[in-house]
Amino acid sequence: MAKILNLLYAGEIGGIEVLCENIGLRAEYPNTFCFIFGEGKIYDEMIAKHLNVISLAEQGKKKLTLRKIRELAEEAEKNDIIVTHHANISLQLVYFLLRHIARNRYFVMVAHSCFDKGVYFTYSDRWKNRLFEWLLKSNLKNSDGILFVSEAGRQSYTQYFNFDMRKTRVIYNGVPIRNRPLEPPIVSKNTVFHLLYIGRLVEGKGVQVLIDAIRQMVDQGEDIMLTIVGEGGYRNNLEKQVKEDGLSKRILFEGPQRNIRKYFEQADGFVYPSILQEVFGISIVEAMEAGVPCIGFRVGGIPEIIKDGVNGFIAEDISVQGLIYAISKLQKAYRCGEIIQIREACVKTANKFSINNTIIELTQFYDELIKGINNDTNKKFN
Repeated sequence: MAKILNLLYAGEIGGIEVLCENIGLRAEYPNTFCFIFGEGKIYDEMIAKHLNVISLAEQGKKKLTLRKIRELAEEAEKNDIIVTHHANISLQLVYFLLRHIARNRYFVMVAHSCFDKGVYFTYSDRWKNRLFEWLLKSNLKNSDGILFVSEAGRQSYTQYFNFDMRKTRVIYNGVPIRNRPLEPPIVSKNTVFHLLYIGRLVEGKGVQVLIDAIRQMVDQGEDIMLTIVGEGGYRNNLEKQVKEDGLSKRILFEGPQRNIRKYFEQADGFVYPSILQEVFGISIVEAMEAGVPCIGFRVGGIPEIIKDGVNGFIAEDISVQGLIYAISKLQKAYRCGEIIQIREACVKTANKFSINNTIIELTQFYDELIKGINNDTNKKFN
């Protein structure tokens, strides 16, 4: 059974980190998780749950050092497959160096986002952007395997980079499934309609568009509330927007939370208003697992999860009005009784994207890689 060394940038709360923790807890193949530049909440949880975790982080330093490279090389020799989970310049450089040091190991890149040149290459130093681009091209071309978490993610990379498609596989991210019975929905004209957003607070996530939608709906007499769970560099801007719109009692900021199930239990709908080419949206699946219908724009891999009118609603127009229209359709579904079928469809969708299915497909992919299926490599281990 292949031994996997997972390279991660840091261990704060994030979709990639939570996914890795769930894989570590459930996979039969042995995993080591190496946090190279920072620790954090997920790192601490992994240690508490007795997962095989390594930290190379130095207090107050996020630099690549010879000591880190030496320790990584030693760790690589103990494993069969080295997997990188972050597409940032620092981790791509680490991955590039390890490829040339541990040549008798297999190397796999996981693309957890859609590729967008305008998002990736944004350093003020043009030479740094060129280095990053060169690293990505080299790593994609020379990896033994490339995993994408949605079809949209794979298409975004193939439009810009050249690599052997036989090395690629789409393996969707997954969430733990509880298989609990759904509580009957209670929404009427006399009850507050509760919406929820969970995710990073950055401009590209489109939360500012959602806030504008809530303001307009409140102005139209809708009794509606929004809870925002998460953290990010755009939070101050969003809080200022809420305050200026007089919505402080309607829109609540909860900050980053590890226990998110209680928020799903209180929500009538989950809104993921990303205006970027979002690759997947793990929180959408988490909401559906709890039976919460979801709303999102038709961008990236979101339509691979949300099926309009089946388990939620897709806003075709990326605008405030497009979002209002989708929210209104969800409200109507509650009031005319269609919501029961929609919530059941949510749970069925979540089962498709279960963490167990993710692990089954990863296990098969790693086994095929070692056996040389769909690749020409012939590597031997000590």
